[in-house]
Amino acid sequence: MQELEEAVDMAVEEYLLEKEHEEFIRLLRYFVEVQEPRLPAVGVRCDRAGSFALVDGDGNPLAQEQLEPLLGALGQEGIEAEDFVISALIALAPRSVVIHRPADRRQEFMETVRSIFGARLTVCSGCPRCGD
Repeated sequence: MQELEEAVDMAVEEYLLEKEHEEFIRLLRYFVEVQEPRLPAVGVRCDRAGSFALVDGDGNPLAQEQLEPLLGALGQEGIEAEDFVISALIALAPRSVVIHRPADRRQEFMETVRSIFGARLTVCSGCPRCGD
């Protein structure tokens, strides 16, 4: 009986966490939709080593100095690279987001970005900017 109670407690806890996550994503999506875009397009380059680079619509890298006024000290607090990229994309609220060279092992990152940006997101299947 105790094992059953523990299983039910875990299931309820997982359900509540999932609902909180869904509500948080809805809030982020709403924030992006009502915010004035700071850039028309932003690209995210994912390399095989696991790092990211943000680029503008012309493929020029976005400098840390461009992002600091939007994100404050966020990049200096040991935040995970994926969380930093998502935060930067939300702050920039671009009209379109292109993910270059998505890695299969980044499914959670891809799903989060897809959930927030919806139709604004394009996943590149190979272009000159990807080097493919």
